Amino acid sequence: YQVIKAGPGKKPLGTDLVECAYRLTLTDGTQVAGTEEGKPDAFKVNAAPISGWQHVLTEMPVGSKFRVFVPSSLAYGVQGIPGRVSPNEVIVSELELLQIK
Repeated sequence: YQVIKAGPGKKPLGTDLVECAYRLTLTDGTQVAGTEEGKPDAFKVNAAPISGWQHVLTEMPVGSKFRVFVPSSLAYGVQGIPGRVSPNEVIVSELELLQIK
């Protein structure tokens, strides 16, 4: 991962409910998913929509924004997402940890 902005807050635990904004792209920059401006997503760290985020979220202080290079095995794997993400494709995400709820 790459730190875009280091936040001042505390780091979440795996069992914490977090609120995040994110943008998922392929390595060529094609966007495949993301939150809308002002409409973040909330989920438990250990049930993150991308399993690769489970590892990085516990390293992110609240207020941080990271660019995360997620290997296929921790993203959409061999199944991919038909028409959007090819099997075994790396996903690049910009992930911002807004708060721990």
